[in-house]
Amino acid sequence: MASRSVSSRTYHSCVQRVYPTASFPREVAGEDVTADVIPCRLTPPKRDGYAVTWTDEQWNRLRTIFPDGVCDYSRPGVSQQRTGATWLRF
Repeated sequence: MASRSVSSRTYHSCVQRVYPTASFPREVAGEDVTADVIPCRLTPPKRDGYAVTWTDEQWNRLRTIFPDGVCDYSRPGVSQQRTGATWLRF
């Protein structure tokens, strides 16, 4: 059986190689491909928390665009509950 990792989108199958899937903005921002975090919990952005070097102008623009913070996809969404025993039988 071909191995695959849903959360990292690294599929090792013939289908994925022939028909690769594209990422979407939330996934690029760190959300899992399940896309089940709506709305997300906000956290203040950390300048050293990104894989880029920010100019002061870029950093100030980010802070202006997201004055309440950015999504923290490492935490469950607001009011998000575990799915528990979903699909144990079908």
